[in-house]
Amino acid sequence: MIHCLELTELLLAPRAKISLVHRFSNEPDLDEAVKKIAENHVYICVVNSDSSIQVHLTAERCLFGKAKSPINVIVSLIGAYFAFNIAYPKALYQLCIFIQHFFIKNCRQAKGTRNS
Repeated sequence: MIHCLELTELLLAPRAKISLVHRFSNEPDLDEAVKKIAENHVYICVVNSDSSIQVHLTAERCLFGKAKSPINVIVSLIGAYFAFNIAYPKALYQLCIFIQHFFIKNCRQAKGTRNS
């Protein structure tokens, strides 16, 4: 699912200098690595280790904890922008709106409502 988000990001925002996904490999101190990222917006942090992949939601250069699933972290990403009343980054605005509408539509269909 995270790979799909990265691919969609390349398609919808190919010239964007920022990203919704940051990847780390075998990072001993993830908190310190996140603090070094220049971008100061909400994003997904993916940590590839030898045995597993961990997915975290990150905002304001702070980790919010490990996500239960990739879908959960994407929904949390959009929810964090709403809850903290943060505007989507200009370079990624169309991507964020696409994700927002995609998940809202699918959640409504799963619940049986038809409003779009």
